[in-house]
Amino acid sequence: MLINMKQVTKKFKHQLVLDHLDLTIAAGEIVGLIGPNAAGKSTTLHVMSGLIQPDSGQILIEEKPAATQKHLIGFVPQEIALYQDLSVRDNLIFFSGLYGLSAKTSALKINEILSHLDMDALKKKKVKHLSGGMKRRLNIGVELLKDPTIMMLDEATVGIDSQTRTSFFSLIQKMNQNGITVILTSHHLPELEQLCSYFYFLKEGRIVLSGSKSDLLTQDNQTINLSSLYQELYLDS
Repeated sequence: MLINMKQVTKKFKHQLVLDHLDLTIAAGEIVGLIGPNAAGKSTTLHVMSGLIQPDSGQILIEEKPAATQKHLIGFVPQEIALYQDLSVRDNLIFFSGLYGLSAKTSALKINEILSHLDMDALKKKKVKHLSGGMKRRLNIGVELLKDPTIMMLDEATVGIDSQTRTSFFSLIQKMNQNGITVILTSHHLPELEQLCSYFYFLKEGRIVLSGSKSDLLTQDNQTINLSSLYQELYLDS
């Protein structure tokens, strides 16, 4: 397994946010973490990525402690993490220096990423003048500078319109086709249903259901949708 979390717990003050969480993710998957607010989705991504430390349990990436594997991970938060007064290209130049890329490697990677994001025509534009969707694409581009094996996206489509979201999800599919394992949280269930190959459903810091899309969305030889399954788990109980 690419990622293996065993009996992971996390408290904030006296609140138990992750409750002995077990989770495995195979290379090449697009995995959706699903659940209502305060279910533990964001905290799961944060401990998995090494941004925060669990109180107990074990997290392995490629069979090594996650704390030693941060270079394999790109993390795209809900918030825009860019310099608004710098251009698209200058943001990429800044972060490539932060990540320790040489000038030659940086130039090659930036040209490649601008093409990959369909943002070459916007490279001289200041970030503050970009649409919300383009800012989020650039957020991903910054993390692609690392050549990540794993890309984590925490509610990264919040506040963008449906047309831009469709374009954004096409970018996620393109990343996955290029060999990146993707883990994301989102409240947009139809898009998750289209994108993901595997799902984990969380409630109060525990996994209440998990499985492949084909297994979970077939009941009594009939196909259901992800929204119906969500309602069964969280709204009808």
